[in-house]
Amino acid sequence: MGRTMMVRLLLAACLLLGGLATARADEAPAFVENSANLARLRHMTESLTLFVVLHELGHFLVDVLDAPILGREEDAADRFATLMMTPPVRATGLP
Repeated sequence: MGRTMMVRLLLAACLLLGGLATARADEAPAFVENSANLARLRHMTESLTLFVVLHELGHFLVDVLDAPILGREEDAADRFATLMMTPPVRATGLP
């Protein structure tokens, strides 16, 4: 793994973990802990983590495969992650 890729992965991890320590102890919690909210939080956390991993994979593929891109590499990595996370279209019986 190249130095650039390692730096990107470490930066993504820092950005993900940086938001965990922002709440102060004397503030009232904004999150009410119940099963529905925990399920939403789990889904959001998994989705955001998957997006970040796929975004970084997009950068990796551009670097390793020397893939031609139009525009900025950041935009291409965002598009790659979005495309990979988009669910497949289901057949609805339309002609």
